[in-house]
Parts: sequence; C-alpha cells; structure tokens
Amino acid sequence: MRASAQQEFHQIYPQPGWVEHDPEEIWNAQLETARQALSNSGLAVEEIAAVGVPNQRETILNWGRQERRDLER
Repeated sequence: MRASAQQEFHQIYPQPGWVEHDPEEIWNAQLETARQALSNSGLAVEEIAAVGVPNQRETILNWGRQERRDLER
C-alpha cells in the first residue's frame, strides 16, 4: 500500500436504531478522499493498479451511472 486517506461524513438518525447518510455527501467524500490518497502516494493516476474501499455493514444506494446521482431523490 502506497497511501491512504479517510474522511468522515454526517450520520442522520431518523429514529432510534436507524442510521442514514446523504448519498451526495458520500460521493463527495469518496471523491475527495481518492484525490487525497492519490496526492499522498506520489504516483500518477496511470500508475494505480488497485483501489480498496471498505464498507460498513449493509449500506445500499440506488446510484444512476449516467445520472451520477442517487436515483431515490
């Protein structure tokens, strides 16, 4: 591993025992974190062979590839 980066995002608690997240905030955090890790690595984007993105539990999102946004909004 050459570099890593992390960024937190807000947690929304609509009722006891539930946790939700803003899909746009997740996307923006992932994009910024990838940029930070790339900068920290000292590598060019063409030199990246693999990327790992961990996930906590059962996070799901209906994301439109062409729309580049959450389709539930």
